[in-house]
Parts: sequence; structure tokens; C-alpha cells
Amino acid sequence: MSKSHDMKGKPLYLSIAGIDNAFEAGQLIRLFHDSDPILQTESVVPEYRTPFVEMTPTDKAAFECRSRAGSQVPGHSGKMPGIHVLLHAVESEGIFTATAFIRDNGTKIGYGILSFSTAEAPSASDLFLQSRKLCAGTALYRALSEAFGIELPWGSLTGVRPVKLASCCLDAGMAQQEILGILSERTGMQADKAALVLSVANCERPFLTPPDHSVSLYAGIPFCSTRCLYCSFTSYPEKKHGHLIPAYLDALAKEIRFVGDWLAANGRTLSSVYIGGGTPTALSAEMLETLLTCLDNELPMRTALEYTVEAGRPDTLDREKLRLIKEAGATRISINPQSMRAETLCAIGRGHTPEQVEEAFHLAREIGFDNINMDLIAGLPGETPDHFRATLARVAPLRPDSLTVHTMAVKRASRLHETVREGTAGPSATDSAVMEMIADAAGHAAKYGLHPYYLYRQKNILANLENTGYARSGCECRYNVETMSERQTIIAIGSGGITKVSHDGKQLERTFNVRELTHYISRIDEMVERKRELLARH
Repeated sequence: MSKSHDMKGKPLYLSIAGIDNAFEAGQLIRLFHDSDPILQTESVVPEYRTPFVEMTPTDKAAFECRSRAGSQVPGHSGKMPGIHVLLHAVESEGIFTATAFIRDNGTKIGYGILSFSTAEAPSASDLFLQSRKLCAGTALYRALSEAFGIELPWGSLTGVRPVKLASCCLDAGMAQQEILGILSERTGMQADKAALVLSVANCERPFLTPPDHSVSLYAGIPFCSTRCLYCSFTSYPEKKHGHLIPAYLDALAKEIRFVGDWLAANGRTLSSVYIGGGTPTALSAEMLETLLTCLDNELPMRTALEYTVEAGRPDTLDREKLRLIKEAGATRISINPQSMRAETLCAIGRGHTPEQVEEAFHLAREIGFDNINMDLIAGLPGETPDHFRATLARVAPLRPDSLTVHTMAVKRASRLHETVREGTAGPSATDSAVMEMIADAAGHAAKYGLHPYYLYRQKNILANLENTGYARSGCECRYNVETMSERQTIIAIGSGGITKVSHDGKQLERTFNVRELTHYISRIDEMVERKRELLARH
């Protein structure tokens, strides 16, 4: 939901004691208040030794009175007018308690408290059931929600991977209803979101244990026919940078050969392969064939459980390219309209028509693809719920095997972020409109037999919502689940690729490829050596 503007312009001071939670608290506060919190650096230690939940009503009232008076809170005495937030955490005798107070120029306007027994968790290593930061964040969320009169769909959560919380509970052997309760209690997320993440977590279970001695592969092709307004990925318009494609593919071939040698030397197989971008099909048919042949010759592509190629822009597709992808052994492709409204496609720089989307989809079916995904975006500039419903209605006859519904996010590296900053952006959808779109998408998916199987969130996402992948049974994208669950090692090649080595699904090590195109080409040996050093420890 939208931020309240009742307190817009007032400075907000944040004091924290008993927990190192300033970064997370700041992220959460920004969802309610339009300015960055001013962190108070002095120590705040209220004078009590027992958990707040065990205090008598008289003791609690006395503590509130001291906080309200500011005797224990730096900057809260009224000498610094504004909104003052106190977040305090304490652990005693196996009970962890977090308490948050919010005052506006001395008047208490928000209060939140949450506690849990550290002995309740089945394992001391459990990152959710024993998360002190999450507990403190939810206490703060309760206070912020009361103070600003706003409830967020995901409560205190600001992270990318909320499904991990439900998976954690399933790992602990908890019952379904118990999980729903603890998700809402510990995070403040609304009941429908708790049900959604639990549904996704249940669907993910078969994919969370990768085949023995396997890794997954991501290959990035950073070229597009045009750059979309909202895009923040490593992407270069083909017309301007196309002369670098041969050199880029030569550099990429070095990484491919290294990965092939490493797999063979270590007895490893490929679980999933994902060729993304950019738009891989922005390559000419000749260059695409060069890439696919190199992959096929150097890597065990034919034995991968899943092989996806992003064919996202229908204006880059033709029969020859689709045939090359099919003959290379790809089992899944993605044809992404984002919207089926011609005016929107023009405004966001897509450069194709709704009719081209339909033509490309039918051609892919004709060539034999039986697992086709389509991406849609809810909340594109200028679109209304009626426009989004029209897109869903036009996609329905195509019957895609999976539908990935993204909520619009204004990403820092996008052209859209620049237009917003300059004040030249068109009208964006209201929070209520975007929430309506996401609800319509869920209803559409259910109607056509698609179930939610993967979910993630992003910074600056409209209405504080989520991105959800829906699929028919058997058409779930293994790679999508693996990259969100972080229980599988994923080797990423190409500019901007991030290789993640998973150690038993509990610890990640990363190495990064440079993003800039010419730097990637000139420093490819350095990129290969980074992978060699990291994978030597795997």
C-alpha cells in the first residue's frame, strides 16, 4: 500500500539497542516514511533485567512512561522535534523480546512487541524460528503500522526470498496450519501471502534436493533489439553494439570450455541450463547457431534435466532460430509479451505488436515446443486493471504452460528510474490498482490449471508485492526454483554473471563477472581464473 503522507517532511530519528538491526530497520521504515531515518548512535539501555512480556502491568506502564519522557532515549526529550523510533531487544532465560515505540513530537503513536522462546526451535541453526532480527523487525513493523495507519501485505519482510521461511518450517516438520500461524505471527504478513508462500514451498519440495554431483548453468547473452524502459539487466542494443558479438562469443566460448573441462574432471553433470539475457534470440541465426553448437560440443547439454532458452522478444524470432533452439535440445522457452496492449508496448520500448507475440507463440508450438512460458508485468506505466485484464484475456487462448507475473519495480539501473527522478515519467498505477491486477492474475492462473511454484520479491516493487511463477504440473522451471532456494551450485558465464557455490544448501560463496561488455571481453582470462579458484573449493 502507499506510504502515508500525514507525517511527510518530518525528520525521523531511530535509536536501537540490544541488536545490530539498523540496516534492516531503515529498509522497513522507508516503506512508511519518505525520508531516510537519522540513526542515533548513543547507547540506549532501559533499566530492566527481565523480559518485557514477564513484567507486571505496573512495571510495563513505568517502562512506557520512562520511554515517553525520553529519560532513556537520546534525542527523545522534545529538543529534537520529529518522529522518534526506539527499537530495543533483550534476551533473558531463554526468552528473546523485541519492543518498539514510536512518538511524534512526544506523543506516543505506535507500539509493537514480539517475543519467542529460543528453546522452541528444533535446531539452533534454524534461521527463521530463531531469527532475532526478524523478531525485532516485526515488533518495529507493528509499531509503524499503528503509527502510520498502514498494513503491508508482506508485513516486516523486505527480503527477496520469503518462500525460504516456509521451507524452513517444512524442514522442521511443522504441520501446515502451524506454519501459516507462525508465518503471520513472526512476520506480520497477511493471511493470503502466508498461504501463497506455503503453497509455493510445498510445490518446490521435489526440486530442493538437486541430483548428486550436479550443478546448474546460466549463460548470459547481453544483447537486445532495444532496451525496455523498466530493464535493469546487463543489456546492450544490438544495433549499436552488434559489432562486438563475435568477440563476445569468443570470450564466452573460453568460459564454456573451462566449465566443460571442470565438469568432466570432477564427475559432475548439469541439473538445469538457462540461457538468458538480454535476449539470446537477438543474435543472428548464424551467431545463435555458433553459440548453441559450442555449448553442445563442450558441455553435457543433452543429459540436463532442463534446458531453457529465453526467446523473450517475438520481434527477434523466426522459424530458423526456433528450429536451431529445438534441435539443440532445449526443453523450455520463454516468449514474453509483458503486455498485450499495443500502446503500452510502444511506450515501454518493446518494438513489437501483440500480433507478433501470437504469431511467435503459434510458430513455436508448430515446431514442437511443449513447454512455453510467458512473462507479464502488472503495473506498467499508463496501464489500468482493465488493461491488464485485457492482456490476460488475450493470452488465455494461447494456453502457455507457465505464466510468470511480475509486479512493476522501478530499478535504479533502468531508464524508468531516470524518468521518475527527472519527473518526466508517466502516471504509475496506484497500489490498489496493482493489487487488483495481481489478484486477477492469480485467479486467471487457477482458472487455466496453473499453480504457483516460485516466488520472489524486489526492492522498489509497487505496492510492496511480489513476482510469482505459475505452471502446469510438470512444467515448473527447475532453474527458477534452484536460483531462489540457493541450495544448488549455479555456474554463471557471460558478462554480469554471478556464480554461486552452495555448500550443502547452508552456505554460499560467490564470484562475479564484470558487467561492462568490452571489459568482459578483454578480461575473460581473469573471469575464468576466478571460477577456477572458487570451484576448486567445491
